[in-house]
Amino acid sequence: MTVPPARRASCTSIRPRPLPDGTTSGADRGGRGEPEAVGHRDEVFGGDGDLFGTSALCARGQQFAPGALLIENDTIAAAVEADFDTIEHCTFLGRNSVPDLRDIVAKRMVASGIAASPALPTGWRQMWEKLGPQRAESIAHRLRWLTSNGVPLIFGSDAGVPISQHGDPVSTLELYEHIGFSNADILELATTTSAHHIGLQGITGALRPGHAADILAVHGNPVHDLQALRNPVHVLQAGKEVLL
Repeated sequence: MTVPPARRASCTSIRPRPLPDGTTSGADRGGRGEPEAVGHRDEVFGGDGDLFGTSALCARGQQFAPGALLIENDTIAAAVEADFDTIEHCTFLGRNSVPDLRDIVAKRMVASGIAASPALPTGWRQMWEKLGPQRAESIAHRLRWLTSNGVPLIFGSDAGVPISQHGDPVSTLELYEHIGFSNADILELATTTSAHHIGLQGITGALRPGHAADILAVHGNPVHDLQALRNPVHVLQAGKEVLL
């Protein structure tokens, strides 16, 4: 696999904070803490002007473009200045976990070609019910705000944590439909846009000469109904059929 050289590779990690009940939020609870939950913060370590982290690894231009898992707006801004390729979660939380959407940072992301991967779970309905209407709408508003500023969104589901399962990408795509994205834009986000921003442009993400023949054939038309994605007829990986 040949991928264009990455910019500057480094990552940050989530450092859990103690909660009043003596427990902690975030990664040490197997992902049970939600991105909007009180207690999340980003840990940033200095070193030669780059960001470094303790629990995530990034390839330095080998296979994947460098990205960072970031929640707080100050570290998001630092990652933008460090010229990352993608920012995961990208929740733009300020003090006390209150959303603080910064237009100037979003505009810098656009200017630098940096994408956001909201990494919202397959069980987003369950999560939103737990958060309540106001906080759920805050998440939806952030996604609309990112796109209104021109920030590219790429697919990710945070699969592997209790509220997000592997093998169900359609459920996460349904969230975008729920908050008003067109099906055509959702399919573009999940394929061409995502491939481009993780360094796989020219390899996959589109049906073009010279690309790998990665194809999902379904009953129906997902541009009209995303549920068609749940009814695959054929799956090809690099032109070879995968048994269903």
